[in-house]
Amino acid sequence: MMCNNTVYVQRDATTLEVTELPIRKWTQDYKEFLETLIKPEDKNAPALLEVNSCALSVSLLVYC
Repeated sequence: MMCNNTVYVQRDATTLEVTELPIRKWTQDYKEFLETLIKPEDKNAPALLEVNSCALSVSLLVYC
């Protein structure tokens, strides 16, 4: 699947694996962005439970 130039695979009902980052985004920058969604200030915003980075394989696992 693709969303905002980010390619991801839905592993199960609560896990997304980001396989390609948006253009001009580094893994660490994108991980930091995702971490802001763990406890968003806006209660109506999408929220994440956890973000894991596999820096060697450059993939991010996102638990919704």
